[in-house]
Parts: sequence; structure tokens; C-alpha cells
Amino acid sequence: YSRKTHLDRHLAVHGGQPLFVCETCGKHMFRKDHYRYHLRTHSDDRPFPCTHANCDKAFRQRGALKRHLVSH
Repeated sequence: YSRKTHLDRHLAVHGGQPLFVCETCGKHMFRKDHYRYHLRTHSDDRPFPCTHANCDKAFRQRGALKRHLVSH
């Protein structure tokens, strides 16, 4: 691995010790970015608004916004 953090993450997955545990539902994650992504599922925070005129929809995940934009 080119970075020690990548090796550490890899070893954690094989070691079975999750680095992050959701306090709401107990789901285990090994990566901080996956943990942050997951936390939005428990919140009303929708940081990705549609930029199309007269559309007031907003989304928790960037991918959901991208799928929505195709509908315009």
C-alpha cells in the first residue's frame, strides 16, 4: 500500500474490528467517509439541492441528486 493509513484500514477489515459504529443503529464501518455518509441516513440534513429552476428538492447523497437531475 502506498500509504500507511490504507494499510491500516485494510488490516482492520481483516481483523474484524470496525473503526466506526453508528450510535443510532449499531452499524459497523471501517472507513470514516462511509461512516459520515451513513450518518446522513438518520438525519434530515439534505446538503445537495437541485439547481434546476422551480425545483425545491434536495438530497442527502450526491448520487441521488445526479439521478434526479436526469429527470429534468
